[in-house]
Amino acid sequence: MNFSNYDFETFHPQKRKSREHNQQRLKVKRKLQKIGELIKPSLKEVDLPVLIKTSLHHPFIHNNFYVDSQWLYFTPAKKLINPLKDILGSSFHKELNSSYTHLVLIISIDFEKVTLSLKIHASAWWDGQNIKNKCAQKENREEFCALLQKAPEFYLKVHDWKKLYPCQDMKESELASFFHYYTPGEHWFHMDHVIGREDPLATSPDLIEHAEKLFTSLTEVYRFMLWSPENNFLFK
Repeated sequence: MNFSNYDFETFHPQKRKSREHNQQRLKVKRKLQKIGELIKPSLKEVDLPVLIKTSLHHPFIHNNFYVDSQWLYFTPAKKLINPLKDILGSSFHKELNSSYTHLVLIISIDFEKVTLSLKIHASAWWDGQNIKNKCAQKENREEFCALLQKAPEFYLKVHDWKKLYPCQDMKESELASFFHYYTPGEHWFHMDHVIGREDPLATSPDLIEHAEKLFTSLTEVYRFMLWSPENNFLFK
């Protein structure tokens, strides 16, 4: 179930708009789905109830007719979202029903790399504002900082900006700076671990075990961030 060099080549800039490569992208999509099915039980064991979704494999209006990467999403299970629906009301049900506009764990593949991530979608303002409000308090920033330091393989990044915040060296002041610039509803929140395609791990069966290990190590970070009635800094 490992990726091949040909899988990376599928996202070559000259192929991204071509429907001729839909079949190969479909093969990548099926690999991602299978990887998700193999990892999901480990997430269940650490009490992270998630659903598995994959991104579009063909040029379409929703990806601007351009496939430069494909993503496997672990999205929050419905039971985690339903309390938020009750609070925000029916006018937000369409947004909340989207599989992607949430705090999500992701495996993505593009022409250059595989990326393992914890992200908040740019449109998921409820999750973004919740963690930003929570980290407005210094004691919470210090707690979050300590959790991030336990994930030294990752870095934080605001949207598509170049500045990276390595988690292993995270300081409370740097975290304050990050949240100063991060705007929920406008920016993506990225916590990424990048594996270049030239790294043997990127095309090894061991990638699944590696992803499983890193995602389960993010359990405390995930719970610290995810909105819930008990972790509510959005409506206070």
